[in-house]
Amino acid sequence: MLARHNGQPENLTTWILIANRSGARIYASDGGIKNLRVERDFQSPEGRMQVTGDFAGFLAAFLEKARGQSDFARLLLICDPKLLGEVRGRLSGSTQACLNGSFGLDLQGWKESEVREKLKQLFLQ
Repeated sequence: MLARHNGQPENLTTWILIANRSGARIYASDGGIKNLRVERDFQSPEGRMQVTGDFAGFLAAFLEKARGQSDFARLLLICDPKLLGEVRGRLSGSTQACLNGSFGLDLQGWKESEVREKLKQLFLQ
């Protein structure tokens, strides 16, 4: 969603990366949890056997490219704790500046309705 700021379009889209070593899903929202939609799905090429650093590097590079293309304005990371550290450590300062939060949780594989409920819990605390 684009809004106007000083006559220029401003991106209001939030991306939420939910990931573990076996895969990742990016949700996007232009206005709250009720407007959540799946933006992208990724499966780690070797599943749980994938080296966490390789998958983290892939995810960070994808996020960097997307930020450079203004695909999102805000970013939330919800990853298993080890992967979270790996992804965050690979993000540039510009992309880290977009971070609205990060949580060391493994929600990958949860049903979309369960993810929505967990997000509500996290943000209503």
